[in-house]
Amino acid sequence: MDDRTLVPMERTERDIAPVDFAYVRDVPEDSHKGMGVFTVVLRRWRLVLLSALVVCVVGMPLLWLLVKPRYTAISAIEVSPVVPWIAFQEDSQPIPFYTNYIRTQAALIKSTSALYQVLEDPAVRKLDYLKEVRDPVMYLQDNLNAVAGHGSQLLLVSMAGDDPVAVTEIVNAAVRAYMRVEGGSEASYEDKKLRTLETERESSSEKLRSLYEAAYKLGEEFGTTDLTAREEILLSRVQALQEQLTDVESALIMAQAQQQILEAKESSGLSPSDLVKLRSDSVANDPVVSAFTLTVIQMETDYALAGLERRGNSAEMERKHKALDTMKKALADSKTTAEKHFDEVMEKQLSVQKNQSLEDMKTSLFQLGRRKARIQELLDEQNSKVIELGRKGLAISKLQDEIALTKDLYQTLKQRIQVLRVERQRPARVRVAYEAETPRGPSRDKRVKYSVVLVLGALLFGTALAVFLQQLDARVEKPVDVESELNLKVLGTIPRFQDLDHDRIKPKHFIDDCRTIRVNLTLGQDMPGGRVLVLASPQGRDGKTTLAINLATSIALTGKNVLLVDGDLRKPDIARYLRLDNSKGLNNVLAGQCSIEEAVQGTRVSTLHILPCNRSSQQKRDLLADSGLLELLAKLRARYDEIVIDTPAVLAMPDAKLWARFADGVVLVARSGKTGANDLIEAKARFGQVGANILGAVLTGVRMRDSYERYGHRYGHGYVDEPLTEAEWDAAKLFLLSRAIDEDEEEEDETTGEEA
Repeated sequence: MDDRTLVPMERTERDIAPVDFAYVRDVPEDSHKGMGVFTVVLRRWRLVLLSALVVCVVGMPLLWLLVKPRYTAISAIEVSPVVPWIAFQEDSQPIPFYTNYIRTQAALIKSTSALYQVLEDPAVRKLDYLKEVRDPVMYLQDNLNAVAGHGSQLLLVSMAGDDPVAVTEIVNAAVRAYMRVEGGSEASYEDKKLRTLETERESSSEKLRSLYEAAYKLGEEFGTTDLTAREEILLSRVQALQEQLTDVESALIMAQAQQQILEAKESSGLSPSDLVKLRSDSVANDPVVSAFTLTVIQMETDYALAGLERRGNSAEMERKHKALDTMKKALADSKTTAEKHFDEVMEKQLSVQKNQSLEDMKTSLFQLGRRKARIQELLDEQNSKVIELGRKGLAISKLQDEIALTKDLYQTLKQRIQVLRVERQRPARVRVAYEAETPRGPSRDKRVKYSVVLVLGALLFGTALAVFLQQLDARVEKPVDVESELNLKVLGTIPRFQDLDHDRIKPKHFIDDCRTIRVNLTLGQDMPGGRVLVLASPQGRDGKTTLAINLATSIALTGKNVLLVDGDLRKPDIARYLRLDNSKGLNNVLAGQCSIEEAVQGTRVSTLHILPCNRSSQQKRDLLADSGLLELLAKLRARYDEIVIDTPAVLAMPDAKLWARFADGVVLVARSGKTGANDLIEAKARFGQVGANILGAVLTGVRMRDSYERYGHRYGHGYVDEPLTEAEWDAAKLFLLSRAIDEDEEEEDETTGEEA
């Protein structure tokens, strides 16, 4: 997609005029640095192909010399997933964890012991294949492979190398070494297992014999090892004694209870009412109490009668009353004495009775205690006998259980030994399925693949080199490079003259390119006449002189009165290139040696005039520095519509800055693939120091695909071209002449700096 905004144009009979606005290009900064890889490859395809060819020429022979084809030798070992039984078993027994087992066997093949046997194999020792290897064991561990075949019982042993015979012998030697290690280890394992079983059997036999002897010694005391009857007799005795002991303990408990009751008993056993009655009877029957009672009764009777009859005086009554009270008191005292006497007598009787009962009870308790102790003694004796007999019975029972277990173990070991001795005759579960044969052809030849990779890598290297050089290359190539570096619009481009040799463009197209530059210069310029344009380039041989001649010619074809000034006082070339007489020129006019009319010369284009310059010995720097330069330009402005000035290189001489100071505009000229971007930036900066008006830039020597009018050159192809006018023919002749000028500039050494 085109990244330019095209200017609407309309074609007239003599020119191409813009409608309204100028050429604008929308580009990012540093776009010339970020061009695509494909574009870089197209631009530097010769470098890419040359570098790729060099890499291939150097690397291909080395590749085929150093990289050798690989040959793979394969042998197989069959590992049966089951252990075939030939005796004592009806079915075969599978190997548990068969996958882990076969992986273990694969690891054994690459074990150090097996590999040392491989190196000691006579067939391997004859080979020179491993003699240059620093560590043969490590080399074999890295290159010898042992893997389980997918979906089969085969363990594949393989090795790859550049010597087919050597790898075959090594693989077969590895298989033989593994079979020796595996056969020996399996036989050793079975022998060890058999010896272990026989040792266990002898140990079981010895243990069984000692157990029988111990059981005999325990049963020898009783004459038998069955103690059940004796245990029943002792248990019956213990039971009878236990019953007697229980009865005695019951009687003892009852006696102790009675004793406690007697000890706690304080009365005779009579009830309180009986005891009161008995006491009352005893007191009533007491003689003293009886006498006092009768006396009191008699006195009460007399007192009562005396009171009824109211006889006698009160003193008598008082005396009788006192005598009655005294008698009653005496009666009470006698009753109290009688009760105390009764209580004392009763207490003595009860104490004697209680003591007698306690003595009898103690005697009974003592007898019961002795009887209990005797029975307990007999019971303990019988219990001891029962426990002792039970312990012996348990010991005999334990010995009998151990005898049974040991006998079973002995029988199992004996049977296992018999089975193992028979099974040692069975076929081996690991055997060689087939040995490795010498490979007929290489299993892997990477030279073709590496060759393709080398070619691709060489192209990639060439591409990387082109991109790298492109990054280092600071030269401008396209108009977009100029715009991104200088931030100026491109007024137009001049094609390469090589395109004329291939008939890609015609002189008429070259004229059209100059017209485009002229048109773009007129956009946005409102100058009635006398405009001064300075054409400058950062360095020499940028096509500046060629552009000046053709641009002035193109402007002259529009009918304007144009003057082309050779402003390079140090290296004037316009007169020489156009075959003009330069005996009088710009330097003579500035020096006052001649007038402007005498120095200016005409051309075949009537409106085009030339003010040449010659190589005068006068100091040219002083001429331009003189104030006469401003006066000269004022005179020229009054006589000509357009003034085009060709100046020396900006970075070589200061002359261009002096011209640009008094000019209306400056056009920077750069050559595609030659002018550096930094030079353009510095040239623009130098013009900025003097306040010059830079109108834009023109890129010369541009490829047709990168030109400003890259589509216009093919516009109207196939139609009959209109004949050129006489003035256009004259311009075309100037164009052909400017081509010769450009070619001469290519061959001429840059001498501007030396002359300066």
